[in-house]
Amino acid sequence: MTKILAVCGMGLGSSLVMRMQMEKVLKEAGLSAEIEVVDISSARGAGSTQADLVVTSEELQTQLGDLRVPILAIRNLLDLNELREKLIPIVQSLSGK
Repeated sequence: MTKILAVCGMGLGSSLVMRMQMEKVLKEAGLSAEIEVVDISSARGAGSTQADLVVTSEELQTQLGDLRVPILAIRNLLDLNELREKLIPIVQSLSGK
């Protein structure tokens, strides 16, 4: 199963919103993934090496550095259309669907 890290500054607010939005979009598309909510420090550490994809805001993307996994930057965390357009093709590719 594809593992996704939802990353925000403290791992409490926007990453929880991202997780809920991703779950909604993936369910609509008939896809599934394990989504873990983490703060930026955890994502830069060992956590990212155990994930297939990191999803974060555009503001935090540059702060993550080179994680050796794809980083998907979202402009508007509440925009389901943006999330659909960006997330679904990546998860399909990662899951082989």
